[in-house]
Amino acid sequence: MHIKHLVLKIGKCMASVFVLAGLMAAVGGSALVSEAQARDLTGDASMTVVRHADSVDAGNLREERANWRLEHALTQLQLALQMQEDRLLMADETIVFLQQLSVDLEADGKDTAELEAAIDDFATSVETANVLWNEAHQALDAAAGFDIEGKVVDPDQARDTIETARDAMADCRRILKDGTTDLRRALREYRQALGDEAPSGLQQGA
Repeated sequence: MHIKHLVLKIGKCMASVFVLAGLMAAVGGSALVSEAQARDLTGDASMTVVRHADSVDAGNLREERANWRLEHALTQLQLALQMQEDRLLMADETIVFLQQLSVDLEADGKDTAELEAAIDDFATSVETANVLWNEAHQALDAAAGFDIEGKVVDPDQARDTIETARDAMADCRRILKDGTTDLRRALREYRQALGDEAPSGLQQGA
């Protein structure tokens, strides 16, 4: 029953009690409850309904806020996913550049074993990061728990979607960052080993 209708019914009930009390007094009978007592009883009932309405409103507000946070997270993760893809594409370009540089150095008589090992390690990191990126992409593309406009329709599924994508993207970022750090260190050491013979291209790769 709607809260407003329930309040109206209580009001009508209170009026009926007042009338009954007056009739009992008029015929000399003993009223079951006095007017003041009736007011107290109905007043308590009204307050209970109001408190219940406030509780319902508070619950709805909490649910709306939780859904908004999920919807906001979906939008932010979709944007972050695109930025992460750009970084992965740059990593792929770096691998291609360094592979060509290694070929040129080897043709020039340089020992490229350490450089090739560093490139292979970085390529492995990028490959793993791409797998994680695809996992996040699939989760966000399916967007289970959200409708086509990105609104929450199933909070539990929506929460799972956000957690799956967020965890996969965090792992992707960590692996790519660690791989990049290792690559830069390896390139710096290789450049130092070559000394004055180090090509300028190693500066770009590092």
